[in-house]
Amino acid sequence: MPVPDAKASDYPPHPASEGREPGGDDIPLTSLGSLRPLLPGQRLSWMGGASLQVKLALIVVPVMILALCILLIVLMTSAAEDGLNALGTRATVTTDVQVQALSQPLWELNSPQIMRIVDTLAQDPDIVGARLLDETGKFIHGFGRLEGSDIITVTRVVPHPVARASVPLGQLTVAMSQVSLNETLRVQLLSAGAAIAVGAALMIGAVFLSLQQLVFRPLRMMLRAIERIENREWPSVRWESHDQLGVVVAAFNRMVKTLRSNERELREAMHAAEAAARAKDEFLANVSHELRTPLNAILGFSEVLKSEMFGPLGSDRYRAYAGDVFTSGTHLLEIINDILDLSKVAAGKFELMEQPFDIDHTIDSCAQLMRDRATSAKLALHTDVPARLPQLFGDELRIKQVLINLLGNAIKFTMPGGQVWVAARGREDGGVDLIVGDTGIGMRPQDIPKALSAFGQIESVLSRSHQGTGLGLPLVQAFCEMHQAKLTIDSSPGVGTIVTVTFPGHRVRAVAF
Repeated sequence: MPVPDAKASDYPPHPASEGREPGGDDIPLTSLGSLRPLLPGQRLSWMGGASLQVKLALIVVPVMILALCILLIVLMTSAAEDGLNALGTRATVTTDVQVQALSQPLWELNSPQIMRIVDTLAQDPDIVGARLLDETGKFIHGFGRLEGSDIITVTRVVPHPVARASVPLGQLTVAMSQVSLNETLRVQLLSAGAAIAVGAALMIGAVFLSLQQLVFRPLRMMLRAIERIENREWPSVRWESHDQLGVVVAAFNRMVKTLRSNERELREAMHAAEAAARAKDEFLANVSHELRTPLNAILGFSEVLKSEMFGPLGSDRYRAYAGDVFTSGTHLLEIINDILDLSKVAAGKFELMEQPFDIDHTIDSCAQLMRDRATSAKLALHTDVPARLPQLFGDELRIKQVLINLLGNAIKFTMPGGQVWVAARGREDGGVDLIVGDTGIGMRPQDIPKALSAFGQIESVLSRSHQGTGLGLPLVQAFCEMHQAKLTIDSSPGVGTIVTVTFPGHRVRAVAF
């Protein structure tokens, strides 16, 4: 039974829901778990089966890390360039100062003072070497090393104290190491990397927290609503925003409202259909009783008149009329029974009385019952049933009704001089085939579905040359389906028709001989 609509009072009121049309209940703002609804039997790759958070993390985190790494590289490159420039400037200034200090002692050839001035350069931890040459290039004094991959060298001419640059007295070269600069850059790199990592973590957390509140939460709410819709509830989602997600939520709520209205209309239509079906059943039951009672009387009295049970009627025409009345009444009773049976089958109220029975006896009794009719129609009726045929588990009366209807149609639509036969065959898969064939007028393959429909007639009502209501084959098909049997019709116009009823193996019972 459908679940009734939930009331809005089931949940506390929400400001965003005020002013809306009352209807299905709203989804509370609670965590609803993963957003990965998996279909039964669905096989997903790892990426396809990951949650939306994981997919966004796989996109956002690498991009953010790459951007921060590029920023770190740019900052450290700029810091290294500034450090090298600063180190070179300091080396140049230091060398210029010492050159001015060496000008007078070098002119006076004051060796102790020259050595003392040059040695003072060693007090700077970044200066790893110095060398003083005279104007001829002869070594005067120096210390340390002047070459290396981490060395910056600055060379200046020592000028004359009076004539200055026009009279050079010598040349001073100072070597400054980059080790301290590299250490400083390493410390700055670690500090900046740690700061950027912390900042990146905070940014990623802020981004995902924002997504959690602005994207994932309404998505979870809609997922929960969809799960409840599967249980025939019709909740709406409380979410107010003016972005694309808000438009999606609004469209979802409109869809839920439409579904709720459609479900209510369908439920009302179903109740109306059930009421109509009950009324039809009651009507058919009443009609069955009201028609069968007078029909039985008509059949009984006409049979009495036809057999002249209480004396001669006085004229052969009276006897013929009584026979016509009996035949017509019998035909009408058969039509009523077919209509009632088909109605019960359609309503699912038809019950089978199933038990094992002999197929050969059933076929023989049906053939014997229809033999007089076949003889009257100038047709040859044959049976072909192999010996030691297994028993069939089912409703024998309904199987007889299937065979009688098929034989009746075969006799009805076969011209005088034709043949009608009924046969049984065992199948390799353990099932059994019941076959009814004829050499009658046949029908086109495209007409077979119409013949299987209730009240279906291949010929038009005005031009039809054979009586019948078109209920025989629909009843045959219904009884076959109730026995899990397959009905197959092979027919060609002017050639004939072969109808095969295939019963599955679980309907067959072996018999000990």
